[in-house]
Amino acid sequence: MSPALADDYPAEVSAVIAGARKYCEDNGGKFAATPAAVRKAALNGDSRDDYIVDLNEASCDGVGGAFCGTGGCEISILVATPSGRFVTVFNNQVLDYEILSETHAMKFQLHGSYCGGHGGGSRCIKTHRITAKPFKYVRP
Repeated sequence: MSPALADDYPAEVSAVIAGARKYCEDNGGKFAATPAAVRKAALNGDSRDDYIVDLNEASCDGVGGAFCGTGGCEISILVATPSGRFVTVFNNQVLDYEILSETHAMKFQLHGSYCGGHGGGSRCIKTHRITAKPFKYVRP
């Protein structure tokens, strides 16, 4: 078993990885992930560990573009709730991201179409304060 699929991850985090594996294998591919595919981080300032699953650190040999495309690679952000469960607050493709610890926010680099641009080279920067409330970005 790859370290990125460790049994000690919360069930909700393991389910995200299992979903990626299933998608890959259902389409005839061979799934692999590096340890960097799952990142533990304090995102919202509540002293609980949250998780980012970054499929840029996974591959699906035999299925081109399974997790990444011109809009970047799929990431999922899972935030801990007071009950000890995790809620997925974001799941989308991003070109890159940065955790802004001091403001409990994340800066996302997205495909330019999220800011009205077009073409593979256009980029858009959005920042969002991380809470337990799901959010998404919508193209105009």
